[in-house]
Amino acid sequence: MFGIGVVRARVMTAMTAAAVASVFLVVVTAPADSVTNGPVAVVVQAQAAAGSAAPGNSSPADILVLVTDRVTGAAITDLAKSSFAVINHFSHPGQTCGFSNNVVTFNNVGTGAYHLQVAPASCTWAAGDFLLQVIVSSGVRHGQAAAKLSVLSRY
Repeated sequence: MFGIGVVRARVMTAMTAAAVASVFLVVVTAPADSVTNGPVAVVVQAQAAAGSAAPGNSSPADILVLVTDRVTGAAITDLAKSSFAVINHFSHPGQTCGFSNNVVTFNNVGTGAYHLQVAPASCTWAAGDFLLQVIVSSGVRHGQAAAKLSVLSRY
């Protein structure tokens, strides 16, 4: 038979071991950024192509955006249209309006790839190169990329 002091010591030792194990598991399995509860960076890559856009029309241009986890490289597949902002930087000679945040088509391909189409808000395309910024923001996940969109005469 154990005395009350011995039973209490064994119970306390078991409780301490369980508490240490539980803390250890939390630290090991938690992502690094959750320690500070700060934002989590994601890797964003963007490539733009004219698609149907041409000087003098207002057809959409294509942007392919790839979003991956910065640590594992795994595809981020759960983003919505509201997670994306496209900013048209710098004035372009002959262009009377921009395409900032005028995403006219959005398609989540399901592989970490997102197809966005942008068009001028209330004018037609002018010939030339446009610099754009794609910003991804969803909860604590954030990232951005730059791309060049070339709208050239087809003739």
